[in-house]
Amino acid sequence: MSESNDTPNPKLTREQRHNFLVLLISHICTKIGDGLLNPKTTLTWLMTALAAPSFLVGLLVPIRESGSMLPQIFFSGQLRRINQRKWAWLAGAWLQGFAVAAMVPVALLLEGAIAGGIIIALLIVFSFARSICSLTGKEILGRTIPKQRRGRLSGWQSSTSGLIVLGIGLSLGKWAGERPTLGILAALLTLSAFLWLLGGLLVAWLKEKPQRSEAKEDDSVWARASLLVRDEAFRRFVIVRSLMMGSALITPYYVILAQQRAEGAIGALGYLIVATGLAQWVSSPFWGRLADRSSRQVMLRASLLAGALGALVFALEWLRLDLMQHTWTFAAVLFVSVIAHSGIRVGRKTYVVDMAGDDMRGHYVAVSNTIMGVLLLIAGALGALAGTFHPLAAIALFSFLCLSGSFFSRNLEEVTTNK
Repeated sequence: MSESNDTPNPKLTREQRHNFLVLLISHICTKIGDGLLNPKTTLTWLMTALAAPSFLVGLLVPIRESGSMLPQIFFSGQLRRINQRKWAWLAGAWLQGFAVAAMVPVALLLEGAIAGGIIIALLIVFSFARSICSLTGKEILGRTIPKQRRGRLSGWQSSTSGLIVLGIGLSLGKWAGERPTLGILAALLTLSAFLWLLGGLLVAWLKEKPQRSEAKEDDSVWARASLLVRDEAFRRFVIVRSLMMGSALITPYYVILAQQRAEGAIGALGYLIVATGLAQWVSSPFWGRLADRSSRQVMLRASLLAGALGALVFALEWLRLDLMQHTWTFAAVLFVSVIAHSGIRVGRKTYVVDMAGDDMRGHYVAVSNTIMGVLLLIAGALGALAGTFHPLAAIALFSFLCLSGSFFSRNLEEVTTNK
């Protein structure tokens, strides 16, 4: 089914401008909440401060990433029958907010394996709710915002939220002191939970036309999964996206190296949060504009950057240079890493939305995300195994995946530019 807003550089109607603003503000709130909760930085620091087993710490990123993707193929058919997807997105956002809020008393009252296990369980709930938002969010974007505006919207969402997270990180780095403070980490989680609840509430004002998808034969799980066999263009996209997951899994190993240099001081966490926010602020509008011209090129370049950075860090660490003994060095590494990962995220999201019409978008998102969920668990386990020997082993593995993803993305079709 072709979309009604596929004209080049479309002018937004009054309703589309309203939706653009609502989605912008709502997603800024949830992206700030995401940035404060980040398992690669904040949760890793929290689990370490609570003396949770390193095995549980290693599960944070794979569970957050894969848990939000694995269930999608099983309930995408049910979500398609909801007249307005915004209500499903609201429910998912609120469930995420409640899950984060439940982590606060754990951070303040418990420690060790018990605290780590409860946080992992709450993260599973958070990830399941995130899968609802992931699946319905792209359909909402496709329904309410025309092509060649979607990448720009994603870019400004990430940029603005990144700037705010940057400010929070600066404050943390300046005022938190040298010693880890569970109270400060609990405050970050509280703010994150509030922003998730607020973001969900705001999306209720979205003007989304009711559009019910009736049950069809292709609503079965097997029919959706068979898209990989029947649709060559989609299969190529899934392969490329699978290789590029290294950009998400490599970051915690940079943080582990940084934490070793800083000896756990929470001020160092603030600098890493600053690097993350600054990277999103600087890079996302650029990636968004480029994605509106060619989302394929965004994925190719961003994945190449992620792989090259990992190779450079590996070489510098292997040579044991003094440069790698400073927290600021790893803040710079994280800055570039987040720029690369932001490009991959903006590129792949824009690509899959533009590749599919309204009748197939939900299926494409569900199938690709579920496959990614399985592969993330496998790759995360392999990375954790490699990391038990040395973080550099995991860095080498995930850098190779990113470079391979950049190479194979050359074979993807151009789907963003209207013909």
